Amino acid sequence: GLQIHADNTSASHRALDVRNSGGQIFGVYNDGLSVFSGDIELNGSGTRQIRFDDGTDSEGAIVFDEITDGFIFKVGGTPSSGKIDALHIENTGQVGIGTSAPINSAKLHVKGNGGGQAIAVFEDDSANANVLIKASVDDKNSILNFGDASSTEIGQVDYDHADNSMRFVVNASETIRIANTGDVGIGDNNPDGRLTVNHGTNDTGHITVKNGDVAHSF
Repeated sequence: GLQIHADNTSASHRALDVRNSGGQIFGVYNDGLSVFSGDIELNGSGTRQIRFDDGTDSEGAIVFDEITDGFIFKVGGTPSSGKIDALHIENTGQVGIGTSAPINSAKLHVKGNGGGQAIAVFEDDSANANVLIKASVDDKNSILNFGDASSTEIGQVDYDHADNSMRFVVNASETIRIANTGDVGIGDNNPDGRLTVNHGTNDTGHITVKNGDVAHSF
């Protein structure tokens, strides 16, 4: 049944109590705390939202967009200026922070406008900080891509788990290969010595040593 209490002003006292045979299903306390037992369902069409309001001018919200079937988390807003879309969860499971359109099939897309400042920081306050790029099986690659407006992989650091080699890609072309023996190839993807330099058809020299502005090639 429904119980309304008005005879106690303590913060921990229930002002509103809704119960069934199994016990309390909804309660509102004098300190503003609401307690739910069971599922909460918001029915209707169009956009549905849960708003968080401090009673003055600061608002936040969790919004369900029926058009995209996704969720939007809004923060830091006021009735006059509107709230900031901080996080989007698409119906594909993709998450966008600072963007409503995660690129390609990326599970997480973080976009900022920090003027050259770090967009993301990974910190461990008690040991070494690590970032793991894990391949699903032993014969796949772990790749760190560097992209721009024209290409999402114009540069790469690519570790091949099939042969445990690492390659460096510049301007969409492999420039350096480190074999699993530790041999290094520059312009050569199969180095046969500790350092192999392959200049291709260019006959200006493989290695250049400068003394001031004077270059010596050999």
